[in-house]
Amino acid sequence: MNNIKPSLMVLTISWFLVSAVAGGAQTLTDALINAYRNSPQLKSERATLRSTDEGTAQARAALRPSLNAKLTGSQIYSFSTGSFTDAASAELGLKLLLWDGGNTRLGVEVARLNVELARQALIDVEQQVLLNAATAFVDMRRDAEFLELAENNRRVIAKQVQAAKDRFEVRGPAHRCQPGRGAACWGVKHSCPASRNT
Repeated sequence: MNNIKPSLMVLTISWFLVSAVAGGAQTLTDALINAYRNSPQLKSERATLRSTDEGTAQARAALRPSLNAKLTGSQIYSFSTGSFTDAASAELGLKLLLWDGGNTRLGVEVARLNVELARQALIDVEQQVLLNAATAFVDMRRDAEFLELAENNRRVIAKQVQAAKDRFEVRGPAHRCQPGRGAACWGVKHSCPASRNT
């Protein structure tokens, strides 16, 4: 009976842990939805995809014309004459890429392929997260069944122990194991301790 108590304690603790996990997701669908919504790995991969997607827009911007404008103004005071002199200048620049040997277009293509690569990486992480969630859910259900089976076995063994004690008490002290009677007093295949010593 002493060996049953530690295993009963372990089974009870396991049952509470399984119940806590099962309380969050009652079905496999719930577990998958929660994993998909709350996975930090997926959030990280989505952020990486957004960052990579911005690279495509930056690569395409190199093909567009750029317009630069610069306006400067200054006012200079002359101590000798005691007057101010105003100066102003304006610059306007237009930059248009006419030909670079296809380098910019290849950069856009590389950026587009990087986005595709990031999308496939996101899909891979999604599948891994969902697989891990399904595996954890199925393992939890399996362990819950094992726990129920172990608890049932504990109850059966406890009943068998009680039945053996009851049989022993019913026979009384006159039918207890005595030297020379061997296993006949118990109905088992081993002999009494006292008869082993003789």
